[in-house]
Amino acid sequence: MDEHASHTPEGHSLISPTNVTAILMRIAGSALQSSGHEKASELLKNWPEIVGVKIGKPFNKIQEKRLKGQEITQEDKKALEKALNENPKEAATLLGLLIAEATQGTLDADAELKLILESYALVLNTICALMGKAKTSLALKGFVHDTGCVSYWNFTKGSNPSFYASTDSLAPSGLEVYLFSEEPAADTLRKYNQEIRRAPSRQLERDKFNHRKHDTVALVKKVSELDVVIEKLDPDREEKMKLPDPLHLNAKYEWPAEFKYEIPFGAPALVELFESLFEARRSQGAPLQELDATREIIAGTLKKAS
Repeated sequence: MDEHASHTPEGHSLISPTNVTAILMRIAGSALQSSGHEKASELLKNWPEIVGVKIGKPFNKIQEKRLKGQEITQEDKKALEKALNENPKEAATLLGLLIAEATQGTLDADAELKLILESYALVLNTICALMGKAKTSLALKGFVHDTGCVSYWNFTKGSNPSFYASTDSLAPSGLEVYLFSEEPAADTLRKYNQEIRRAPSRQLERDKFNHRKHDTVALVKKVSELDVVIEKLDPDREEKMKLPDPLHLNAKYEWPAEFKYEIPFGAPALVELFESLFEARRSQGAPLQELDATREIIAGTLKKAS
C-alpha cells in the first residue's frame, strides 16, 4: 500500500454527523412540504415515539421551526448532531422513516402511464358510449389538449365507437375525431349540433371535415400520455414546395403529415370537453323536446273542446 496515500484521521469519518444532519434535514423538509400541514403535524407527533426521545426531540424542534418559518440556529443543529452521533441505530431508523415517507405513493413509469391513459379514457369513452347509444355525431368544445377548438366526433352507422388502449396510447376505433381551428363559442357549437341533427346520416357534410383539403381541419390519430398526435396539412407546405427538389420529394407536402400537440399537466381541457357533451345533447334533442311542448298544447286544446 502507498505510504503517502491520503487517509482519514483517526476518530473522524468522511460521513460526519454534520453531513448526516444536513441530509436528514433536506429529506425531512421535502417530506413535510409534500405531506401537507395536517400530515406534517402527525409526523412530528409520532417521530419521537418511533426513533426515540433523544433524537426525536431535537429533530422535532428543528422541523417545527421549519414549519413556522422560524430561524434554525446553530445550537439547534449542534443538538441534533450530538444526538445522531450518540444514537447511531436510532439515526438509521429516522433516515429510513424519512426515505419511506418521501417515496410513499410513488408509481413506476408503467403504472403512471396506465393511470393517466385510464383517466383520459374515462371521459373519451363516456362520450363514445353516448354517441353509440344515440347513433349520432357530436360537436364539442375542445379536446384533451386544448379548449380553443371545436372537436367533431364523426359517427358511422353500424359502428361501435370507442378509444382503445394500446401499450402507450389511446386511439379512436369506430369513429373519427376532427379538430376545427375555430373558437368553440356556444352559438358555433349549437349551429354544428343542429346541423348534425337535421342530417339523415347524423353527420356533417363530408367536405366540412376533409382534412386533406382544408388547413383548418386536423384528424386525431392517437392520444399519448402527454401529447395528442394529429394529422393535417403542413401550414408551410407552399413554401416547402418551392424548395429545390431534384429527387421529386416535395410532392409529399401535398398530403397531410403528423404533428403533436402537448397536453398540459392535469389535462384541464377535459372538463370543458365533458361539460359540452350535455349541451350538445340538448341542442340535438330540441326537435323532440319542442314537439312534446306542442303536443301538450294540442292535448290541452282538445280537452277544452270536449
